[in-house]
Formats: sequence, C-alpha cells, structure tokens
Amino acid sequence: EKHLKLVNVFVIIGWDYRRIIPYEVPNKVGKMTSKVYTEVILPSILQDLKDQGLTLCQDADSAHDSKETKAWAKKNGLRLITLPGVLPDFSILESMAHPLKRMFHSKRCASEKAGLARFTKIFEEEMDQKTIQNMYKYYCKRLHDCRRAGGQMTKY
Repeated sequence: EKHLKLVNVFVIIGWDYRRIIPYEVPNKVGKMTSKVYTEVILPSILQDLKDQGLTLCQDADSAHDSKETKAWAKKNGLRLITLPGVLPDFSILESMAHPLKRMFHSKRCASEKAGLARFTKIFEEEMDQKTIQNMYKYYCKRLHDCRRAGGQMTKY
C-alpha cells in the first residue's frame, strides 16, 4: 500500500493566541530545516508576536536552535527563548500535543489536503484557549516544580 505524504504543521499557542502554519520541507522524512523555519514559519508570525509584545518560546529542535535562526531573529527583532531539549515538562504545547496527535492518527486521511483539514478541525475543537491560558497561569509553578525535580520528569 502506498504511503501518504506527511502533513507538516507548525503549531503555536499563547495567551489569547493560537495558530497553525502548514509548511513543506525539502526532504522525505518531514524534518523542518532552518531555511523553512526562517523563510516560512517565523516571517508569518513575526508581526503578531511584535504587535502583542510576545517572546517566542521554542524547543531545542535543530532548526529552531540553529545559527541561521538566531541570526534571523536578531536581525528581525524577534525575542526568543529556547528550552532545553531534554525537558518536555517545560513545554506547555507538549502537554497538549499528545491527545491531539492521538485524535488525528485515529483515522486515516485519503490525501494531504484531507489530512490538513482534519488536523485543522481537531486543533480548532480541542486546543481550547481557556485550557491554554490556565496552563500559562500556572507556568511559574511548573518551572519551580521542574527545578526542584532537578530536571527529571514531573507530573506535567
């Protein structure tokens, strides 16, 4: 059976902000590159972040933490925080991503277009802004709990 093309979607959430950005990658494994990140993803959210005075908190994916990305962010006045790659408890999105992925993968999609539509629907219905904001409200406590655990996994 022929494998379907991967659907690549960048998800960003914040206080009163959530967005998905579909993107293409120049490889068959679906791995985002620094070029995609700095030419597609970041330019599409830059003005939103600046207008709202937000800092982009990202994981330590190689495309996110590359020299090219850091230079692009500095040149464009984008404030960045890059989380340690081994501490998923720091990422609010990771706490919400697993249920979304499970829902998405529970049903096969016939095409890339149908897959993107399905993901968008699940994101809009399940990525509840009230839940996101509640998680942000307690983020300081989460950071202190992670610190007390010495970087080990916590309940988050």
